[in-house]
Amino acid sequence: MIARRLAAILFLPLMLAFGTGVYLYLGTMKSTAVKQHAQLPTVTKPRFVLPGTMFVVQEGRLFKLSGGGFTEIGPSGDWSQPTLTPNHSQMVAVLRGGWSSDLYLLDVKGTVIKRLTKDDSKYITSNHWAFYPQISADGQTVFFGTDNPKFSNLDPGVDLSVWSMPINGTQSQGRRWTDPYWYTGGDTSPIPVAGGLLFVRHSIDNTTASDDEP
Repeated sequence: MIARRLAAILFLPLMLAFGTGVYLYLGTMKSTAVKQHAQLPTVTKPRFVLPGTMFVVQEGRLFKLSGGGFTEIGPSGDWSQPTLTPNHSQMVAVLRGGWSSDLYLLDVKGTVIKRLTKDDSKYITSNHWAFYPQISADGQTVFFGTDNPKFSNLDPGVDLSVWSMPINGTQSQGRRWTDPYWYTGGDTSPIPVAGGLLFVRHSIDNTTASDDEP
């Protein structure tokens, strides 16, 4: 009985000492190396040369990989998600601002041909986001995700719905394809296919959803 009581009394201090020792030991294994930015593609050399041309983005900068070397293209800015037209003569890319993002049409040298959307506003609740551009097989239409229209000015959600617009037209000619499930992120990553559209829909599992306020 005495041994059991001693074991019970010593158990908690021993466990605390053991846990502290493990924590301190793991702390000695943390890296103390200074964080460094990744090298730009232009100062690296691919291990082998691929045929054709690839467009990539690093830290908001556009690069072209061709003939075994990278070349930076396009104006400065926070660029992302470049996608080529079917004839490989142009691309649509996202340019992000502080409170909005827009789609731009560029040639393969990175020269801006025109701005496709105008989503910035002096009022934060009137700003919009445009992402995930994809171009139809005939090269005439761009599909993308946007939070336009917002749920309301008093409760501005940022759930995306899928829209399309003619590349050679205007944003006012846009067509809305989907209605998102609010407060989930919405509908993203549209891919136009023959006779329809593929996209990702985010939703809430009805078995775990609740309308009660916390």
